[in-house]
Amino acid sequence: MLKKIYINKKEIPVPVPLKDLATAVLWATQTFLKKDEVITSIFLGDKDYTEANDTKLAQVNLTASSRLSINKESPQEISMQTLDTIRDLAHNIQKMLKFVVLRTWEAGDAVEAKEIDIIRNDIDLLLNLVTHLNGILNKHHQALSPINGLHVMLKSYQKELVSAFQAKNYKACSKLFVTRYEELLRDLTVESEDLQLRIMANGLSELQNPLMVEQK
Repeated sequence: MLKKIYINKKEIPVPVPLKDLATAVLWATQTFLKKDEVITSIFLGDKDYTEANDTKLAQVNLTASSRLSINKESPQEISMQTLDTIRDLAHNIQKMLKFVVLRTWEAGDAVEAKEIDIIRNDIDLLLNLVTHLNGILNKHHQALSPINGLHVMLKSYQKELVSAFQAKNYKACSKLFVTRYEELLRDLTVESEDLQLRIMANGLSELQNPLMVEQK
């Protein structure tokens, strides 16, 4: 049976018999999670069970030498981390855009496609992060309108970018970067930081997704 558990990297002795992973996760949830916190990762050794359902967790037996690590976070912490990532990624894409645009206009179609493909994939990741943020916060709140408006515009240009990329028209991709993406990414960097400052000043209660509030 499990002897200790790590929650947010802090070692905690286990005073009750926990024979399987499902029982251990349930005990940790009931014992250590505050009402507004959620589990964000579950690792047994190096194996990730974060997305595993209760049936699968119940099939995993624990021993005294098992190393169970659980991370927990509040919606506010997750929101701030997500906004951090959105801001930093948008800023980094902007820097990459300038480099790729310069190379494309100098080298024409000889530019390496992988550089444009990296940008395209990073923008997809950026869009997914905003979608994730909307699952935590109330996407209908006016404070999220600027970010969500930028999300809609970026997503609409992605189709055009994909078409130009698939046609190997890298100058068209470069033109889109300059005329469409650069300003939107700059605005997204600013808006994500502004929303962070609002959350730091006022907390998350006014912005939180009503569905998450009901689950508490």
